[in-house]
Amino acid sequence: MKLVFSPITTWPLTLLIAAALGFVIWWSYRSKLTRLSPLRGKMLLGLRVVALLILLFLFLRPSFEFTSSETEGMVLMIVGDSSRSMETPDGPGSISRRQALLNTLAENDETLKELSEKVTIQRFDFDETLNPREQLELLADGEQTAVGASLEELLQQATRERVVGVLMMTDGAQRAFAPLNTDPRIVALRYGEQRIPIHPVPFGGTGQSENALDLVVEEMFVDPIAFENTTIPVAVRLRAMGAAGRKVRVKLMVEERQFQSPGTVGTMSLAPISGDDRPVKEVTVKTSNEVQTVDLSFTPQMTGEFKIRVEAEPLNKEVKTVNNFRETIITVQKGGIRVAYLHSIPPEAKYILKVGGTEQIQIESNLMYLGALKSKNRLPDEWFEPDRFDVYMIGDIPAELLTQQQMESLSKRVSEDGAGFIMLGGLRSFGPGGYAGTPLEELLPVQVKPSERSDGRVSPDLHYFRDLQMLPTARGRTHYLMRLDNATNPNDIWTKLPPLQKANKLQRRHALVEVLAESEDGAPLLFASEFGRGRVLAFAGDTTWLWHLNGFEKEHTRFWQQVILWLARKEYDGDSSVWARVEPRNFRQGQRVPVTFGARNEQGEPLDNAVFKVSVLTPDGQELSPPLQGTGGERTVEINETEQPGDYWVKVDATVDGQPVGPTAWTRFLIDAGDPELDNPAADYQLLEEIAKLSGGSMILPEDLDDYLQQLQEERLPSLELTEIRRTSLWDNSYVMLLFVVVISSEWFLRKKSGLV
Repeated sequence: MKLVFSPITTWPLTLLIAAALGFVIWWSYRSKLTRLSPLRGKMLLGLRVVALLILLFLFLRPSFEFTSSETEGMVLMIVGDSSRSMETPDGPGSISRRQALLNTLAENDETLKELSEKVTIQRFDFDETLNPREQLELLADGEQTAVGASLEELLQQATRERVVGVLMMTDGAQRAFAPLNTDPRIVALRYGEQRIPIHPVPFGGTGQSENALDLVVEEMFVDPIAFENTTIPVAVRLRAMGAAGRKVRVKLMVEERQFQSPGTVGTMSLAPISGDDRPVKEVTVKTSNEVQTVDLSFTPQMTGEFKIRVEAEPLNKEVKTVNNFRETIITVQKGGIRVAYLHSIPPEAKYILKVGGTEQIQIESNLMYLGALKSKNRLPDEWFEPDRFDVYMIGDIPAELLTQQQMESLSKRVSEDGAGFIMLGGLRSFGPGGYAGTPLEELLPVQVKPSERSDGRVSPDLHYFRDLQMLPTARGRTHYLMRLDNATNPNDIWTKLPPLQKANKLQRRHALVEVLAESEDGAPLLFASEFGRGRVLAFAGDTTWLWHLNGFEKEHTRFWQQVILWLARKEYDGDSSVWARVEPRNFRQGQRVPVTFGARNEQGEPLDNAVFKVSVLTPDGQELSPPLQGTGGERTVEINETEQPGDYWVKVDATVDGQPVGPTAWTRFLIDAGDPELDNPAADYQLLEEIAKLSGGSMILPEDLDDYLQQLQEERLPSLELTEIRRTSLWDNSYVMLLFVVVISSEWFLRKKSGLV
């Protein structure tokens, strides 16, 4: 602790002021004090000097300074696989992989203890999720091995630490369903960019000899929503074991539904070839345990729900063939959506435009110039004619760049023709953009005022200039727009996204407007409403491009696709009055399956008074009647009896006052046969080698782990000394001010009593 001063000006000037004040006191009092008694004169002069000293005390601003230091070292993260495949007894002496993992750690326990004196060691288990542990235990009961998703979750913590490396102790085989099937290679690349090396420590064998043939279609990647006459890419992970030098034919099969009624499964046939479609591909296997990504494609010719299957044709003498295929359901909708996007130069527009450019969503862009260049703007009136565009998007541009007629036409396109409309945030959007009093004011689901208009200057009353983590509200958690993955808790993925850097301060226009997203401290960010026959959104942010730049391209694309689909009323298949959906389409045996359904009128508005009947047809022909949940126009039902693998059909009927609302709605989901954790427990050393290479690390065999730890022990790992300085002010408090007031008041009172006032 030490006493420090922070004078309000330089020391010489401070001393000069003190001397000047002292001289003034002496000069003004020297003649007056001679007329007073010596005691009263000394008291009066003393009070004035004390007041001067208090002023000097305030001028010098003294404080007690406390200094503390601590040293922050490096961190070593040990991550152990706790999924059920680690129970496979193929370790030394037929022990389980998990036991071999624990034995390896026990053999290196002394080295780890010595290393912990210079490096902080953090331990985790992973299966479906990442779990911090004091010590790793024998239990391994995880239902999935989500290597990519777990590494992604770990990276959130690793970027806040000074990590020397990650020891990932696992069999390396990713066995995860959506949304946990994040590609580990993509995540490993991000580790490499952060200079955090991953060192895989492999356990388990391939479980295959050179003559034990087995082809496994492990994962299928396909967009669940597609459009007719649009090429659909389909990718699968194919594992070929014991097939070195063999050729494997992989084909894409599509269900024939043209003459099939709902509730019956159609026959599977080879996808038709159209244009550059590639429904069949032949690959050559180079090693005895190899994983390849096979890319296929096809073009659907009609709308509806279809089952697709990717199948690897069995090899000669291959015994196990039940894992040679994988199936899922896709929804094919009518033609693409046309979007008009008016925007300025900020980077948000660049990344939103990446969402377009396909037959699914076609975005036509019009760059609007500001300031001295606004005379170059060319916005045709034809853009606002009926049937020209399905959705209109306005970015960070002021209202003055649109004519009165264009704004009136746009309002009519939404209210009368059912077009969708969204305005994005920015310094020139909403109130600051001058939209109050224009034909678009009533279109907006948020309040705008004439007094808010600005010329692009920053106003803290109208904008948040801080990071805002965008999160779903209670309503948003069940809304189509906010479902970035198929997790039970949609907040999981939103908390991982980079925060918005800034946003407009907005308030909803009326009570019928729904707030679907807000910041972690409750600042509203996304507003949704109906306007006439159309749907409208107001989004306070304009920095979602940060998601794209930080490795969340898929989430960025899906969010903006869902915005456009929802505005165009194409989020659910077709325009049926009664609808039902299941997300995702594939589930494990015994897993609970949520189904969402509802009804709407001719204007597309939810029917809150509809009465529903839901039944489920199981693969063996039984009919289930699950209890309904929720109220209003959107309802849910949970199906628990899912032990049988195969196709489950969901049938939904709706009535109002005893009269059918519309035709029966059908949807379908699949229960996959088998257990991916145990059906194919082979270790995947190839994936581990790729993870190590992409992250800048190296694969370490269990018997070599001691060498790696000894090397860390011998290295001079940099440490960071953090110094914390705290100051306790002695002058900035009420006591000093009270003392000054008392002294000045006493001095004045004494002067008055002495006849000097």
